[in-house]
Amino acid sequence: MALFGNRKKKKHDSRSVPNLPNVDFVLSFLTLGMFVGDMLLLARMGSNVLVELITMMLCTAVCITCCKLGFPHIGRALSTSDALKKPRNLRKFSDQSWQLMVHAGMTWYEIGIFRENGWEWWTDTRTLWRPLQHESESSLADLRRLYLAQLGVWFITAFSHKFVEAKHNDYFVMYGHHVATIGLVSLSLFNGWDRLGLVIMFLHDSSDIVVDILKMTNYLGLDSESGLFLAEACFAINLVTWPILRMWYFPMKAMRSSLPLSWGWGDYPYELESLMSFANACRGLLVVLLVMHCWWYFLFLRILARLIKGNAGHDAGREYEGSSDSMAEEGAANVASIQQQIAAEYGVPGCEQRLIFGGQSLEASELLGACRVTKVELAVLKFYKVDSNDKMARLRCECPHEVCGPGVFMAVHFNRCCCGTCHLTYLIKEHEK
Repeated sequence: MALFGNRKKKKHDSRSVPNLPNVDFVLSFLTLGMFVGDMLLLARMGSNVLVELITMMLCTAVCITCCKLGFPHIGRALSTSDALKKPRNLRKFSDQSWQLMVHAGMTWYEIGIFRENGWEWWTDTRTLWRPLQHESESSLADLRRLYLAQLGVWFITAFSHKFVEAKHNDYFVMYGHHVATIGLVSLSLFNGWDRLGLVIMFLHDSSDIVVDILKMTNYLGLDSESGLFLAEACFAINLVTWPILRMWYFPMKAMRSSLPLSWGWGDYPYELESLMSFANACRGLLVVLLVMHCWWYFLFLRILARLIKGNAGHDAGREYEGSSDSMAEEGAANVASIQQQIAAEYGVPGCEQRLIFGGQSLEASELLGACRVTKVELAVLKFYKVDSNDKMARLRCECPHEVCGPGVFMAVHFNRCCCGTCHLTYLIKEHEK
């Protein structure tokens, strides 16, 4: 059982990353704006603070590079199948490896800060919005290092998510989550709500460790009996830890602390500010994050429901990750084999077929993996085949490539078929008269 799409045959089509350029622009603009704003505010705190942030970002970049160079070798040694032979899976495994290292390191550091203060900052939510006053110098220094490290990591993560990592089905939700988290960390840092930010960062980092391990075991093919059911075990653990940390402790700690004591449930020690205030902006971002947490857990439950119904794990997992890679990245199929499948399924001889991949015509001896594909928006069309008597018969055409498999239908028009998932196009030549 591969939970996130490692196997070849896929029963149903997954939705690709939505084409929302305006949303992408807004999120990128907000990220850039917060980066510039944070740099200016940190510069006012002292040039040494700004230098420390830049150093943290450079260290994060070095950590990412080292993980991407080293973890593929570790993964190949641990993998029980040929899962990492696919470039897509290897890239995803490398992307997840550095995130695991960051989340584990941050969680360890955050636990150290909590322990240094007797866990009071975790247990007493009435203090989360109060400025630090009587804390030790070491606690203040640790908090500042943590915040600068988190800002450096989140800015690097947002950049990597935008330009480097493979895009999944939840691309915009994840991008929005990065922006909201950067906003919360920045607001808590510059307004003296250090304890609140510490709680938020701890809940996110600790819960992400399980998700990272789940994805990595899945990419390694450590599922079913051959993989000691490690992927299944991680998935079950995630179904428990995610709602506890992100859907129970998050509202009970962070959100409860933002509501006034006079309301009877909250722990906020002051009266509510005016509508246009940093505190209300922080409250709004907390609500946004909680909605995203619930949405992701809904996707996990959909995967569970499909598994219970007997669907293969890799089909269910596509609900979460989507299919964002072009077939050029895993196209080891020969063009002639595609033509043979078309001939077998639709009765169209290979001599009457012409395959086009990424706008270029292919020869029967070529490999699809040798082509580079640029995605093109396609209209939903109809397909007809013209026989020797000039009669047109409509066909419902499935993509013949093994990456897609049964259930993935092509956009079609007359003698042209285009797959919106892997972007393969083929034409049926008209008979010469």
